[in-house]
Amino acid sequence: MKKRSWIIEVLTYFVFTFLMNVIITLIYANGICILLGQILIVSGYSFILTYTLIRLNKAKDGLAIGIKGLFTVGFSWKEIPLMVLIFLGGALSYAIISEVEWINNVNLNPHPHPEVRLSQNVLMSNKIVFIPLVLLQVLIGVFAEELFFRGYLFQKQVKTFKRNTWIVNGLTWSLMHIFTPTNFIALIPMGLLLAFAFQKKWNIRIPLGAHLIMNSVVAYKEIIEYFAM
Repeated sequence: MKKRSWIIEVLTYFVFTFLMNVIITLIYANGICILLGQILIVSGYSFILTYTLIRLNKAKDGLAIGIKGLFTVGFSWKEIPLMVLIFLGGALSYAIISEVEWINNVNLNPHPHPEVRLSQNVLMSNKIVFIPLVLLQVLIGVFAEELFFRGYLFQKQVKTFKRNTWIVNGLTWSLMHIFTPTNFIALIPMGLLLAFAFQKKWNIRIPLGAHLIMNSVVAYKEIIEYFAM
């Protein structure tokens, strides 16, 4: 397979996430149960995770590291503060950049978030199911994104971009959030930090942990905001 075949997979990922967001938009706009939208998101991430695990397990296209190799790097307690530092750096950069007016106005997210997605009655009657779904979305989403972008895609991009791979990989990951509630431009520093950390250590746990912290904080704030409506 050609070195640049990763572009096809990225475009496929892009189209897939766009269609997912369009479907979710229709679900919310027509007042269909909010839980259906959450289940759809979890299902979408599960599909991406399954696809990535299969590709890594087969270790096709000359991948240097398979799924087992990504997690066999010896654990060090120094990884934890590094995860936190990456999260703090990305979060601070996001907060600062998103305050720039023209950047804040760049929002291609097709569905409203979060005001019209939920009502108090829906939340209170479905909270037992809603919260686990959000937590499951965080867990599966982080593993799906990190294993796909860092564990799998990075290994294909490095054949072309060598030591500059972290830049291309970080920008690619950020761009894939163009149709989500997050501002993909303000997310670029976080993407670069995650990719750089992986390239320096070839340890998937570091970007995985930092990403998990970030999404967990976002999910916590989201749940608090929803139930405060």
